[in-house]
Formats: sequence, C-alpha cells, structure tokens
Amino acid sequence: MIQDIEPHHLDNQYKPVPPDKDSIALYYEDHAALMKVSEKGISFPSFADLEHLNREIYKECIYLFSVDDERYYLVNEIDRSMLLDFQMKNTEIFRTADPQDRAFAGITGYQLYNWYKDRKYCGRCGKRLKHGEKERMLVCEACGNTEFPKICPAVIVGVTDHNRILMSKYAGRTYKKYALLAGFSEIGETVEQTVAREVMEEVGLKVKNIRYYKSQPWAFSDTLLMGFYCDLDGNDAITLDREELAVAEWFEREDIPVEPSRDSLTNEMILQFKNERTAVKKKKENETMRAEFDESLVTGNEMIDTQHKELIDKINKLLDSCETSKEKVVAVKTLDYLADYTEFHFGEEEKLQESINYPAIAEHKKEHDKLRAVVKDLYNMLEEEEGPSEAFVEQVNKNVIEWLYRHIKGFDRSVAEYKFMNESSERL
Repeated sequence: MIQDIEPHHLDNQYKPVPPDKDSIALYYEDHAALMKVSEKGISFPSFADLEHLNREIYKECIYLFSVDDERYYLVNEIDRSMLLDFQMKNTEIFRTADPQDRAFAGITGYQLYNWYKDRKYCGRCGKRLKHGEKERMLVCEACGNTEFPKICPAVIVGVTDHNRILMSKYAGRTYKKYALLAGFSEIGETVEQTVAREVMEEVGLKVKNIRYYKSQPWAFSDTLLMGFYCDLDGNDAITLDREELAVAEWFEREDIPVEPSRDSLTNEMILQFKNERTAVKKKKENETMRAEFDESLVTGNEMIDTQHKELIDKINKLLDSCETSKEKVVAVKTLDYLADYTEFHFGEEEKLQESINYPAIAEHKKEHDKLRAVVKDLYNMLEEEEGPSEAFVEQVNKNVIEWLYRHIKGFDRSVAEYKFMNESSERL
C-alpha cells in the first residue's frame, strides 16, 4: 500500500526545527502539488531552489515531518512562474508515482495542507488560531480551544460467501473501477457496527463473523481506513442503494476483474481473497490431502503460530494413519492425540483472550465448540465403521482442515491484532 515505504521511515512527530537549504518544500494549490517529474520519478523543490523567490520562506514555513534524514515543510506565497523545472501536478499522481516514499510524503503533506488551510479561525469564538509549540495543534489564545488534525475513521468491507466476494462501483464518481463496500463510522457505534450498517444500507445484506484485516491511513480524504472481512448471513439477493453505488455484484474467486496496484487497502483485500488458497495440499494422485502451514496462516503472535503448526502436524498424522493403516484402534489413538492437543490449544488461546479482555471471546469460544462437535462426530464415525473410511478422511479435510484455515485467518488473526493494538496503545 502507499504507506509501505520500507526501508524508509516516516517520522511524524512534531519537531519544529528551522529548515536549512537542503530541507524539502511542499507547496500546494487546491488539488495540485509542485514537483518535478523525470525518468527517476518525482521530486520536490528544496529551500535552496526557492529562497530567491521569497526571502522570508525560512520563517514562514511550517514543519511537517521527516522521511529518514530529509525534513519536509509546508510553504506558501511562491511565484512558481519562475520555476521552470517544477510544475503543478494533480495530487492523484501520488497513487502511482515513484519513488514511493516521496509519493507518500507528498500525499501526507497534502492532508496537513488542507487542515491548516481550513483551520484559521476558532470554531468556538471566531478568533485567529495560533500554532502550538510542543504538539501539532492550533490554539485559540482567547478561549483556550484547541484543534488537532482531522482523521475520520472509515471501514472497507469484503463481504464473502464461500468462494465469492461482493464488489461494487461507486455512483457519480470519477473512479470507475471495482472496489469493496466502504463507509464512515457514525457517532456512538463501533467499527464492527459500522461494517454491518454500511453493508445493510448499501446492498441490503446481513453479515456475520466480522473480522479485522488491516488498516491504512488514506490522506486523500483525511481518513483512517480499517479493513474487515465478513460472511454473508442468509439471503444473497442485493438491494442496491443507487445514490451510493452504480453496481454491486458477486464474483467467484477465479473471475475477479482486478489487477494489482500498490496504493489502496481495497485493492490489497480484493487480491488477498482472489489469491487465497486453502491450506490443504495434495501431493500426488490418490494420496491423502495434507494440511500445510503457510504465510497466509501467520497471525504475528508467536505462541498462537507455534501451536497452530503443532495442531496441523497432529492433523496430518491422523491423515497419515488413515493412509497407512485401516485399523480402527490406530485411527482412534491418533484422533485422541489430536483431540488432546486441540483442547490444550483452545485453553491457551482462551487464557490469552481473557488476559487482554478480548471483547469477542464469547463468539470465539463458540467457534471452538464447533470443532469439538466435529471431533465428536469423527469418534462416532469410527465407532460405526471397522476403520477409517473415505468418508472419514473427507470429513477430516472438510470439517477440520478447512475449519482451522478459516478460523486462523479470521478469528485468531483478530485476537493477535487486538493484542498488538493494546500493547501499542499502552506504550503511547
């Protein structure tokens, strides 16, 4: 995504140090930014490039942020007609321009430009606002009111139904490509409630199993985007809100008409679903399916990931036993190993959730109970048969492996992300 500029690093702490000749100057007019476009990509003027146009430029600028060792400042009052090498370009160029770290700096600076432009007077008493000295804020000395940069929370929603995902096109906008559903959070609602409400309002569908994916700062609209996947709950018939959307359609995974782009969370989420494959691998013809731990199953929590690897190993040993021996006693013994470790793993997960006060722990426990019921059914199948049948193996593949895959990518990732967010907030 546009903010993924590693190995470069954006430092957005407010450090109002004076610029020098090598400092970067960002200049905007409405929806355009001053830049030079060459074979090497985009570049912005330095203060040395501009000082002959405005001698007061070193005093009249506003510190924005730094990328690595380069400091960026917002400048005003430039006679750009004398800058032959630099032109005004629409800010949409930042979606695709190289190098990516400069593109991200350009659009982030644009967000701050709009904020400073729109926040000149106090909304409480009407007096002129002044810049804060220690934080990025505007202060009214008359009444004490303070203003901080505007950030609007919004959701991106991938509604899925087994192998399908719901995609839409906006109504009345210049952007004509397929996207996921989206909308801003309203007063008094959680982001999960925003997901359910927006889906119902825009396409008339109920959803369940709402699970967090990833977030993205989206400076084009002063937005912090939070991506969620959720499952269709019930009828799939679409009731389109034509004021918001021009079209909404279900697409099979293989038919998704979207190509990779680096800019948006929407694009990444669509391609994540498109390229997603079950964590089940068939090595050779007539050979039993196997579970496989790959990058798509990584949650980022070491304890959870380690136990998931062990759990997958136990599942594969059960499948191995079904392939090498048709004796009931062997299958039962191996199923015992799987059942015991499953209980251990569920216990550890639930302890972790309790320790961090995870809000969706009740729903998570219900998902664990579903697998417990599946394991019970497997025991019953072995009781009724002489040994592990093809139907038994099919149930392991369908109701154990596929359940685990969906559970990890949805529920367990949400736990890991919630723990990480809690730890990050405690450090602030």
